[in-house]
This record gives sequence, C-alpha cells and structure tokens, in this order.
Amino acid sequence: MMKEALRQSLATAAARRGELLRVMDELATQEHDCSRCSGVCCTFVANSMLITPLEALDIAAHLLAAGADIQALLQRLGESAAAQGLDRPLPGDGRRTFGRRRYTCPFFGHGALGCSLPRDAKPYGCLAFNPRRAGQTDGGDCGSPGVETRAGELELTRSLGLGDESAPIPVAVARALGALLDA
Repeated sequence: MMKEALRQSLATAAARRGELLRVMDELATQEHDCSRCSGVCCTFVANSMLITPLEALDIAAHLLAAGADIQALLQRLGESAAAQGLDRPLPGDGRRTFGRRRYTCPFFGHGALGCSLPRDAKPYGCLAFNPRRAGQTDGGDCGSPGVETRAGELELTRSLGLGDESAPIPVAVARALGALLDA
C-alpha cells in the first residue's frame, strides 16, 4: 500500500501544485516574491502551518529520491518537534484545542529563499503565502488567498491509508517517513 502511495505521490505532486505555481510565478513578474525577504514566515515568529499527510508524503518522496540520510533526518525532525513543543498535545478542554504552536520549519535554511525543498515538494501553504506588494524584506504585508485540500486529494489520502490528520511539518514528515520505512 505505501509503495503505491509513494508512486502516486511522485507521479502527481507537480500537477497538484500547478495552479499555485502559476499564481506564484505571475506574482514574481510583479516582484511580489520572497527573493529579498529574511524568511520570517518560516520561523517561530510567524509559522504555525499544518500540512496534510499527502503533502508530507510528497516531501518524504522527494527526500527518498534525493538519497537523504533518513535515520539522521528522522532524528533531526524528532529533535525539532520536541524542542518546539510539537510533540505535546495542544491545550484544550477535551472537546477542542485552543490555538496552534508556532515553530521554525526544519527545512528552512535562514535567509532569502531559504527553503531546502523544491517547488514540487513544498507544502501548498508555503507556495500560496506570498507578498501582497513588491519589495518585502522582513515579512509584513504577506498572505494567502486561502489554501484548502481538494476533495480528490483527501479521497486519495484516505484510500492509501494515510489518514487525514494534518500536523506541523516536522511531525507530519516524520510520520510519512516512518510509514514508508515500515512498509
């Protein structure tokens, strides 16, 4: 099952990001891009993003194809999650949770265009979050028109047995890598 999930993830990752990449490229022609920014949206200052299991599988597929040291990566992801409190439940009253934890993405290399993931593996929220005006250097006037999981993707995720619980990037990617290693 996981080998099929990996195959489908690799085969469809670019197409699933197509519209987001088109909009991102169009904004870049107007200098509404991240080329001069410090990357604050990737740090604990502004990042509380959750990704779907399918997005995590896309990242895991990229890392495996790139020959990453998976055991070292799993250790780094676990340390990142623990250091930033992502391995603990959010505060809540038993019926719901209150808020999200902010964290620095483990794939952020600090600085302009500091993400180590290629566009075909980046989470949808990362691709959609762009400057609203040119020349942003430290975040500020940036945002997203809204990114929702498409119904077909949720169906694919469930059919592959990946579940549908979104999680912070280090937690979700560690789960995906663990599932692939156990397969």
